[in-house]
Amino acid sequence: MAGQTPRWLRLLILACAVHAGCALAEELPTATNSLGMTFVRIPAGSFTMGSGADFNDAPPHPVTISRDFWLGVCEVTQEQFEAVAGFNPSWLAYDAADRPVDSVSWFDAARFCALLSEREGRVYRLPTEAEWEYACRAGTTTTYFFGGAPDPLAEYAWTPESCSAPMPVGQLAPNPWGLHDILGNVYEWVGDWYANDAYAGSLERDPTGPEASSNRLGTGGKVARGGCWLGPVGMNCLRTDRYSSTARNCWTPHARHRAIGFRVVMEVEE
Repeated sequence: MAGQTPRWLRLLILACAVHAGCALAEELPTATNSLGMTFVRIPAGSFTMGSGADFNDAPPHPVTISRDFWLGVCEVTQEQFEAVAGFNPSWLAYDAADRPVDSVSWFDAARFCALLSEREGRVYRLPTEAEWEYACRAGTTTTYFFGGAPDPLAEYAWTPESCSAPMPVGQLAPNPWGLHDILGNVYEWVGDWYANDAYAGSLERDPTGPEASSNRLGTGGKVARGGCWLGPVGMNCLRTDRYSSTARNCWTPHARHRAIGFRVVMEVEE
């Protein structure tokens, strides 16, 4: 494609964009639990959250993540979800063990974390929105973790242009911190309530979002991040590119949609 940045140059840009003190994926520790879920240890650090490109991700503001955390390298799969929760709600469930679980409400995802915590004897939870964006950016400051233009998106994200259903996790290239499908495939629930103006009053250190949702979707909205395989009809209320590192979306926490799943945090044990 004319004007597309060569792959070697994109890789160089990624390496150079990582903040001082933030390692690349091959330098970050990994861990695997008894369920076979692999996690990468995300280092504490600071970044600028938001872009100001849309009404709900402004203003860009400084955020510090004060503690390391383990984040799932991939989205939770159907096999993993069923092993813990005892059922598989996914829209496409036949012969799809390695595809991300979908059609899970926010409450289903939170319950999975509670059950997994009990099973493993340590704390699992949904990432905060700030943790999610920090990990997605992986030390980069551009619109996407691979640069400022969307041309290479197909190398990293399953989108309507490349698939017609959720795809097996971990097949495409990861971000600089080794996270697969952090963009595309399925939207990912995070812990925070949604508010259009959440960033205006955000805490600078370890923010967890507003105490309640300011929109009026049933009992309120929870944030979901990262974009998905499904087209924009009914899935994107925003004007910005939903696959960017900063784009925000929300649904009522009771919603079960075939394009929403999640990944989990495993807290670092002191």
